[in-house]
Amino acid sequence: MSHFRNDDPDTSRNAKVFGFTKDRIMVLRCHARHPAGLTDYELAAITGRQQNSVGKRRTELRDQGYIMDSSLRRPAPSGSSCIVWSITGAGIARDLLQQAMEKQS
Repeated sequence: MSHFRNDDPDTSRNAKVFGFTKDRIMVLRCHARHPAGLTDYELAAITGRQQNSVGKRRTELRDQGYIMDSSLRRPAPSGSSCIVWSITGAGIARDLLQQAMEKQS
């Protein structure tokens, strides 16, 4: 069974073969660029995506060991406390690998 469409560009094909969709790459890269960490609301503001959408991708990355709870909390727009998520060493390595794969395409 194919994991990509026939009209997907090579970069998308490579990402999907290695288990990373464009949105997961985007979320991982945002965390790599913000090593102090991001709440899901901050991540949504940076990416222009809905908080629940980027939160799902962040959860997938957390489950894979690329993102972790930093133990910090920042207020949400509502004032409630939000987890600040940060990239792990494995996440940094995965982002660098992804960048290398993109350069080869």
